Amino acid sequence: MNMIQSDHGKEIRDAGQKGFSLIEMMVASIILLIGLMSVAGLIGYSISSNVSSKNDTIAVTAAELELERLKSLDFSSASLGDGGSTLDSNGNIATTASAIFSGSPVASYSSTVSLTDSDQVGKTVNYDVRWNITSINGMKKITVAAQRTSSNSRFLRKPAQLVFFRTP
Repeated sequence: MNMIQSDHGKEIRDAGQKGFSLIEMMVASIILLIGLMSVAGLIGYSISSNVSSKNDTIAVTAAELELERLKSLDFSSASLGDGGSTLDSNGNIATTASAIFSGSPVASYSSTVSLTDSDQVGKTVNYDVRWNITSINGMKKITVAAQRTSSNSRFLRKPAQLVFFRTP
């Protein structure tokens, strides 16, 4: 193998010698770093989506529990009287532009579900559950919605809404 020597006696690699130069290693490292940063961003997004999905699932469960309770009542029960939270033009429990319930909860047509240690140990998370009952052609339309209550806008999501038509 023919090595070329510099003026200072150090060997310089031959033109036919295989290997990576320092510049090639730096370029490869930068490409790898860009890829790793992209993956790190996806991990953050994945964790955030997981928390949102968890909150949505708990809200749907809270709404389902209240809907099941209302379905179990006698059709003529005073608890199934018309009233409750205001409905929007689509028949859903009304919300503001920022996706939180509009107005105050209506007595006998709302409840709060509290979960301890749901997000982290020692922390309690509350879900606001509201419903509306409307009589339509001898049936009762029961609309139930649930939403996490939080001062942190990161957790504010559109309420989970369920609708059920009850016949006598």
